[in-house]
Amino acid sequence: MFTATKNNIILNFFSGSATTAHAIMGHNAEDGGNRQFIMVQIPEKVDEKSEAYKAGFRTIAEIDRERIIRAAEKIISNLPMTNVQCPIRILAFATSKSIALISKIQKTSAE
Repeated sequence: MFTATKNNIILNFFSGSATTAHAIMGHNAEDGGNRQFIMVQIPEKVDEKSEAYKAGFRTIAEIDRERIIRAAEKIISNLPMTNVQCPIRILAFATSKSIALISKIQKTSAE
């Protein structure tokens, strides 16, 4: 159990399977809190022999996203007579062209 006041923002740089997000949404539902979370997960590939891969997931980030959505739906459906909300915003970062340019400049200057 984590300790967080009802209005904290929790940042998890290594989201893994999104257990922190799931727990925060559940805790909010239990005590009426308004905790928010930011989960960060690089698009690490899943093993092609894994059950997750067979289910159509190609990265751990995809598993995270699905778990968060399913957990939110379950929490909301279990508490229909309350005002529980689980708003979700999913952001993905694209590769920056400036990184490729910096790499090219560094390579050129090393020669």
